[in-house]
Amino acid sequence: MSVHVHQNAQLDQYVECMDGETTLRPAARRCGISLDTSFHLRHRLMTLLENDSYGQLSGIAEEDETFFHESHKGDRKLQTPRKRGAQSQRKSRHAKTEKKASVPLIPVMVACDRNHHVIDAVLKKVSTEELQSQLEGRILAGSTLCFDAHLAHEHLAEKLSLTAKTLVSSSGERVKEGIYHIQTVNAYHSELKRWINGFFKGVATKYLQRYLGWKRYLKTHMFSIEGFLDQISIHWAYQHIT
Repeated sequence: MSVHVHQNAQLDQYVECMDGETTLRPAARRCGISLDTSFHLRHRLMTLLENDSYGQLSGIAEEDETFFHESHKGDRKLQTPRKRGAQSQRKSRHAKTEKKASVPLIPVMVACDRNHHVIDAVLKKVSTEELQSQLEGRILAGSTLCFDAHLAHEHLAEKLSLTAKTLVSSSGERVKEGIYHIQTVNAYHSELKRWINGFFKGVATKYLQRYLGWKRYLKTHMFSIEGFLDQISIHWAYQHIT
């Protein structure tokens, strides 16, 4: 479905809603557009940010994975019809608990440095090969990479020509040599989960990488309409969305 924006001013107005603090319905009301148009505008804008990178990580970098439950939010074909009656509600709640326990977990890698540069990616699985493919050339050679003790991390720093600092979190090791830790990346995980699972009430897994890119932009830049337009103008002019 194509998205029609009749005035540049309307697009400028919608960009205000990309501040990370406005959900789809308030954005639609603010801009005087339908919810469907609000959805498509947001996703077109997120697509432009999805693969943007903002420089290499350097100095002391941290890497760790977090997990999101697989979600088909918004896909009506995969939603279970609502049941009526108290007994049905009890069964539905019980089934929902069982379903949640069996929902696949989607791994998300996040790496960052102490200068707030961020690299992230939705992974198929947590493996040395996949982590290497996501980080190759994106951390300055000679930097130090801090991570938790994990089989996938064992030879990662060596493959990336980095100095490794491994923390055994399961044994309570939080800081090594006074400065090496993964607290920065874990704080980012917490912030990301509050934003996606709390503020947005979850997002469909197929769109997760787009939200990662949007969050990465917001974390790396002080949000402003002018700055956002400058960033997306690298990829696309107004006529591409009109």
